[in-house]
Amino acid sequence: MTLARRILAEKRLPVLLVAAALIVDAALYVLVVHPSARAREAAEERAARAERARDEAGRSLAAAEAALAGTTEAAEAVETFYLDALPLDLADARARTSLRLAELAAQHGLILEQRSMMPEHDGHSRLGRLRMTMRLEGEYRNLRRFVYALETGAEFIVIEEIALRDGERDDEAQVLTIGLATYYGAERAATGGDG
Repeated sequence: MTLARRILAEKRLPVLLVAAALIVDAALYVLVVHPSARAREAAEERAARAERARDEAGRSLAAAEAALAGTTEAAEAVETFYLDALPLDLADARARTSLRLAELAAQHGLILEQRSMMPEHDGHSRLGRLRMTMRLEGEYRNLRRFVYALETGAEFIVIEEIALRDGERDDEAQVLTIGLATYYGAERAATGGDG
């Protein structure tokens, strides 16, 4: 008889108890410990994903707040532009542009041959547009200086069209036909109020 058989025959009960304990331990590991460890790993992974999602949501919130602040700042800048740079209404637009254009023409030694103004407003905008056409006659260099002064001036006057041709009266003279526009607060004029 071999040693293992002899031990097994003499110590059968303790060997069976140890074997049963090993089987119970293996069963507990397979049925309880291993699934619990997998569940804990899955819970840790979910927690890590949730933390990453929270961080991403925080970054998205910060970006949205920055965008909102930028939008608010832009809206305030536009409102300031409307109040400070643009004429308040059609009458103010006509007065400002007529005076400024006449001053510029005189400063540059130009003859104002013709001027016309036509207001436009589509009803859907806070702004109206005053379109102007001018025909000026003078020397080419003075016409260039007039256009430069107009473009670099503080007034909000936009050059939309420009045409230059020879003058009829003088060989040195040129005739400049220029289409201009400015914008004004049409909303105030339509409501007739100050606020």
